[in-house]
Amino acid sequence: MAKRTGSSAHGERATRGMERKDVAGERTAAAKTLKKRPSREAPPGSSARAKRATKGGPRAAVAPPKSTAQAKRTKTAGARAEASREARVEPARRKKMETKIAVRGVGARDEEPAVETARVPPRIPTPPALAVAPRSMELEWTGDPGGSTPPAEATFDRWVRRGDELLRRLAEHGAASHEYRVNLEDGRFFWVDEGGRVSAEAKARLVCSYVPQTASLAMGWADGATRAVSTPRVIGMAAEIDDIDEEGAWRIAMHAAEVAGAQYLYRVRSAAQSLFLALSGLTFTPSLRSYVPSTPVAMVLATLEEAREATLLGAEPVDTLRARLSAAGASLMQQAEFAHRDTDWVARLVRSGKRLGTLAERLPRPTFHSVAKGGATLWLDPHLASDLVESIEMLEEEWRQFA
Repeated sequence: MAKRTGSSAHGERATRGMERKDVAGERTAAAKTLKKRPSREAPPGSSARAKRATKGGPRAAVAPPKSTAQAKRTKTAGARAEASREARVEPARRKKMETKIAVRGVGARDEEPAVETARVPPRIPTPPALAVAPRSMELEWTGDPGGSTPPAEATFDRWVRRGDELLRRLAEHGAASHEYRVNLEDGRFFWVDEGGRVSAEAKARLVCSYVPQTASLAMGWADGATRAVSTPRVIGMAAEIDDIDEEGAWRIAMHAAEVAGAQYLYRVRSAAQSLFLALSGLTFTPSLRSYVPSTPVAMVLATLEEAREATLLGAEPVDTLRARLSAAGASLMQQAEFAHRDTDWVARLVRSGKRLGTLAERLPRPTFHSVAKGGATLWLDPHLASDLVESIEMLEEEWRQFA
């Protein structure tokens, strides 16, 4: 019985070993089957991942389903890796952007991201030595220092500033609004206040005379009657210039005054003409305490003689001659109201002035028919010219009695 029992035990152990081998074989066969076909319990999309893994290389494999805890750990590890990668990349990207903005400065485009740590290089101020200083009036006496200003313009600007200087000096001594008196025979120019007291004095010489009615200019040294009281002749300058405006007369007078070495240039204007005088030796301690005007006989005779010669020659159109006679009469009346007021010459000056104005109105004017026929320019009739000359000669005889 004992032997039978031992054999049985041994057989049972062998049988159990056989069963274990069968179970192991079944497990091995099941594992092989799983390798050949995918699991039906695989999550959606696992087949696609398997294909991509296969294309990626021999190292790629289809991962079996993971547990919830393992998925959390994997997700946390991925987040940490991404943060570590951003920590390494962001400083390099930031430094590169700072360098780019610093180099581009103000000209960086708006679509580029702004960086708070970017600094635009400060603008270097211009040194004081390189700044352009304002030009001084005193430095422009010889024109543009660069030499770009034409000589004629430089002369014009220089004499304009001298005129401003004269007015400023007169204003400093309270004589800017005073009247002037001229005595070319003595070569004196005076400023006189309302009470007749002389406030300033200067030497005066005639440069030229300008007649606006005929747009003509005559130099003083070219006329025998005024040569003794005029500036010297300017070489290369014409004695008479026609078809010139007032600005042109100023420029010619400035050039002649500069050649003569004058200090200032003054224009004495009347209805008949403008006289340009060269002044020098300005003083505010005049030699005369008060000014007493001389007789206007010489001035009136010169005015009448010029009007008579212009009428006798007949070289000017009727309109020009009318303007000349009218201006001569207005000039005499101006002397009565201005230089010779409160004297015994007022009545005679007014009478002669009105007479010249009446003679001017006797000249014919263009009519509608003459203009339509193309004869707008009229010339003086010889008979009318003879009557006008006779009337002017009668005025001359009256004034010669006081010469």
